[in-house]
Amino acid sequence: MTQVQILEDSVLVNLNSQNGLLLNGTYLSNVLFSVNGILKQNDNLLYSKISLLSAQIPVSWTTINLTNNTLYYTISSVNFSITISTGNYSGYTLITELQTRFLANGHNFSITININTGILTFTNATNNFTFLSSSTAKEIIGFSSNLTSSSLTLTMPFPSNTLGIKQIKIISKALPVSNYDSSQSLVLAVIPVDSTSMINYVNHTGIGHILKTHHLTTMDIQMVDENNNYINFNNINWSMTLVLSNFRIYEPQSSNLENYFKSLE
Repeated sequence: MTQVQILEDSVLVNLNSQNGLLLNGTYLSNVLFSVNGILKQNDNLLYSKISLLSAQIPVSWTTINLTNNTLYYTISSVNFSITISTGNYSGYTLITELQTRFLANGHNFSITININTGILTFTNATNNFTFLSSSTAKEIIGFSSNLTSSSLTLTMPFPSNTLGIKQIKIISKALPVSNYDSSQSLVLAVIPVDSTSMINYVNHTGIGHILKTHHLTTMDIQMVDENNNYINFNNINWSMTLVLSNFRIYEPQSSNLENYFKSLE
């Protein structure tokens, strides 16, 4: 009987966003890399695994961005909107920005923040008003459904959220794996945001994921936040290292290592 062995060979795949094709411009969060020949089908390939070994990701995004910067509201049944300037805010600087934007519409709002709860209260000088749930900034401001003021004042039900991105999900259509995400997005890895300047991620678990493909010519890397919005890295490059592990059949009695290594070429 021929003795069959399973041999593993691993390839480091080092990626830097400045070397790829930028599919969403200076956002740098949807990048396509050419990896022709790194994985190809042959008779002795059983399966392959992929894992994220490490990543160096700049915290170059802003708390307020194009996905969460608009507040829609009505006064006297007339629709208005304000657009918060892109940037990073504390509770107090957010109040200043909101008041400035309201004044640009001709509306005078007094805004206070409860220092114990982080909850904002809005008071209009002359009219009652309604904040609309269609606002993309509703989580930032602290509400989820339509809210109407009483006696010219409206207190938000939830704290103002200026924490920003809490996790980075790495997705790749070229690297199909069986991981599950509650938003139904297939993810290669999830990185917690635990720094305010640079994230230096190292995979201490060594976990790898079986690939559902035996052929790679290109590799896309997409990075989204917990709400599946593309992250805007503002043209600051990132890098990461993946490990591609291939598990192959080796039959010592019918082959030799020299022929085995030639099969990897």
